[in-house]
Amino acid sequence: MTRALAVGLGLVVCGIGCAPRRDLSPGARSLRGQLARRTITVPVWGEDVAAELASNAHDYAGKTLAVERAYLDPRGTLRIGKDLSQFPLAGGGTALVPTPGVPPWLRAWTAAPLKLRGVLQPPRQGDENRPAPDLVVRAESIDFAHPLELACVQVERGKEATWLVAHVENYRGEGARATVELRFADATARQRLPAIAPGGAATVRLKLFDSAPPEWLRLPPERRSLRLVFDDGSATSVDVGKWLEGPADSLLDWGYSFTPPASAVMALSADKPEAELERFAALELRSYLAQFTDANIEPREPEAQEALPTLPLLVVGTARYNALAAQLIRQAGLEARLRELGPEGYLLKSLQHGGQPALLVTAATPRGLVYGVYALLDHYGVRFSMFGARLPARTAFRILDVDEARGPLFARRSLVAEGAEPTAPARWSQWQWLAMIDLAAKNRFNEVVFPLDGFEGTFAYEPGRSRAAVFPFEVSPPHSCLAEALLAHQRGLAVLADYARRRGIDVAFARRSPGGALLRVAAPACLTGWTPPEGIGQPVAVLDDPGDFLGLARVEETARAAGALLEGKAPAIAAPYRSGAMARVSFLARFAWDAAWTPEAHFRRWAATLCEGEAADKLAKAVLEGDRLDEDILAAVPKPFGLGAPLVLPVEERDLACDWGALRARATGAAVGAQLQELKTQGRKLRELQARLEPLYAAFREALGAVAPPWEGPLFETAPAAQRGDRIAEAMNRFRALLGALASVQEATLAYYAGLAEPAEALPQLVVAAGKYRKARRILQWVLSRVPHSEMAPTLAALADGLREQAGRLGEWLGPAAEAEPGARLTLAGSDAIVHLLRTRGEDIFAAYKLAGEEVVHLRLGTTEARVFRRGQPPKTLRAEGGVFLLAVSTVPTYVVVKRAAWPGQPAP
Repeated sequence: MTRALAVGLGLVVCGIGCAPRRDLSPGARSLRGQLARRTITVPVWGEDVAAELASNAHDYAGKTLAVERAYLDPRGTLRIGKDLSQFPLAGGGTALVPTPGVPPWLRAWTAAPLKLRGVLQPPRQGDENRPAPDLVVRAESIDFAHPLELACVQVERGKEATWLVAHVENYRGEGARATVELRFADATARQRLPAIAPGGAATVRLKLFDSAPPEWLRLPPERRSLRLVFDDGSATSVDVGKWLEGPADSLLDWGYSFTPPASAVMALSADKPEAELERFAALELRSYLAQFTDANIEPREPEAQEALPTLPLLVVGTARYNALAAQLIRQAGLEARLRELGPEGYLLKSLQHGGQPALLVTAATPRGLVYGVYALLDHYGVRFSMFGARLPARTAFRILDVDEARGPLFARRSLVAEGAEPTAPARWSQWQWLAMIDLAAKNRFNEVVFPLDGFEGTFAYEPGRSRAAVFPFEVSPPHSCLAEALLAHQRGLAVLADYARRRGIDVAFARRSPGGALLRVAAPACLTGWTPPEGIGQPVAVLDDPGDFLGLARVEETARAAGALLEGKAPAIAAPYRSGAMARVSFLARFAWDAAWTPEAHFRRWAATLCEGEAADKLAKAVLEGDRLDEDILAAVPKPFGLGAPLVLPVEERDLACDWGALRARATGAAVGAQLQELKTQGRKLRELQARLEPLYAAFREALGAVAPPWEGPLFETAPAAQRGDRIAEAMNRFRALLGALASVQEATLAYYAGLAEPAEALPQLVVAAGKYRKARRILQWVLSRVPHSEMAPTLAALADGLREQAGRLGEWLGPAAEAEPGARLTLAGSDAIVHLLRTRGEDIFAAYKLAGEEVVHLRLGTTEARVFRRGQPPKTLRAEGGVFLLAVSTVPTYVVVKRAAWPGQPAP
């Protein structure tokens, strides 16, 4: 059975609504996160910022933009007018500045970094009512980002050495000082400049290398940089490698950049392969803080010789690879606390260092350090779940006062990856697998288990999104070439294993036994150098339940199961990662560290990611009540979606022969009787569940009307919470509709069998059955149009096809009465023929048939002309004097269609 009905209630209440993946740059994410503010801070004006402002100009129009760094475009035209001056900006757009506010030194051409403050103009309308491509910011002020600038850099090559000559000029009206720093390969040089008077200049000559140049092409930018560091901590820098390549047209081609003043310093661990995970943790913390605070955190390498500035300090590292962390641990006497935490615990501690506030994030191992960073971000208000991360409202950066030491309750915390089935049309792309690993790390799992059966780990590409090939071809099911599928599988697993290692996640592999249990196995041969974990051949006990088939939350049931594991002192906890199970996974991720974590707390925390205060309380209550409906929903929903009575599509081709005796015998048999009783109970339960969901849906709609900060999806996707709320409400609406559709299918079956059991009343019941099949199919098609690539799409599509076939057979049986309304049953004098009156808006349809044999009957109608339909024969027109029609009838219904006569005193229809 295709698992996962992705529109299930659990997906709805526990975070469905991550927008389709969009790769947003940090600049665009920063802008989206400030939409509710009147003044938006733009750290750097570039192509990503200009594109975001241009594509969503109506959202930003009228807001004040405080641009901390922008460059003039040397390829554009600088126009100094009488009233307004026009400055083209690199990356796109134009700044219009009142000419009296343009500093004299800015009227000369330069590409130095500027700072400006302005308001985005409402977009002009293009030819097709679209915003014009140009972007205009009406600036209130514009100035250099700093008085001193690197005006020119030259490379002097000699026989014995190569020198770098930097010219520093003061463009503003006050004196200023700065320090020149050169880092090239392993060599470093620093020189303090004297005070430079307004309009003055200074020249610095620094040695790059001797006659034999290093392999500077392979050096990273930070190891071939010339920096001009100002007294306030800001800096201008150029990429020396760009100068060695040859003369440049402008500063923009030199890798020229400006860094605002630092607001804090972060002490990194040693730049060694063994400390790679520690450095990842530190830079992850720095990246997140920059997204929702105004922090500009300066990373400080351990070998840096200069003294730490008088700024708040973040120390992220273990004592082994971070000297400052080791010093703070010794000074504060934290060694014993660290030992008690075990190999994966972490310690967060607020301290003082050099008279400044300091925050220590440390652990016994690099993996524990990763957990500590994500725990600290949780204190800052970031909310991690298996759906992504909710970022708090943008605020000022501060060093928190925190003292926390925690370790996990379960030594092994496994996430079992279960993607789409190999034959499913919707396959997981590599991005989805990477996102799963990224989320596993953020939620403090330490192992991802990949089942190898049936190529569940192979990858397909999403059209238009994933053509940047890690392996050079697509694999489309059914696999036309098994060798290609296997090769893609192996290459993809190698990429995933390396990605997991860089985030502190172990990778394990498993296959299913004949009984369905997952057993640990050795890795595929493609993972060279992979060290197998202990337990090869041992089962992976996954906290699973049948609720996954409906995608239900089932957090309360999971809480009971997890509590039992803890009471039994189990060392491991494992959860499935697939559609519908993510609510349980998110809950288990926290429970694995905190036994006091409850379903109520889980849903309240989730609700707080979308709204606040009373709205969040109402939403959490509605979610919890929905979670408690799980068992009832699962028991009521028909198979193959739930555990209730199976879906029944009873109309067979042979039924069209109208052997009423055989049909009645079939419908009144003992087996069908028991089945019908089950369907009646199921239909009643489904309708009751629909009614019970109504107030929950209303609570969702009310609570989700509030706007909260953005939600960051897997691998950096940002969406306003209002959009998430709309998607969640829509998903719940789909689920309610789907319950109704499934109920309609079973009710149509009941109507069909009721018609067969009482042949004299068959046609009205068949009309009811046909209508319910058509309605259910329309709902299924609507659901499919909203989730065309979900895992449940094949199952829904197959059901929709089955309903089309059922409705088609009934339509053939009912002929012109297929969409009519039953009116009455008529009695013919002297005949045992059965006649039903059915009506459309403008016609009366008389359906006549016999339960056995044939007969000619007289029908007196208030018309002289009628059309006659009988299956297997072409339609014909009958005329009669006095409205008396002679009609030959048999067991196959015959339909006489006439124009509806007017009721006395009423106009004709």
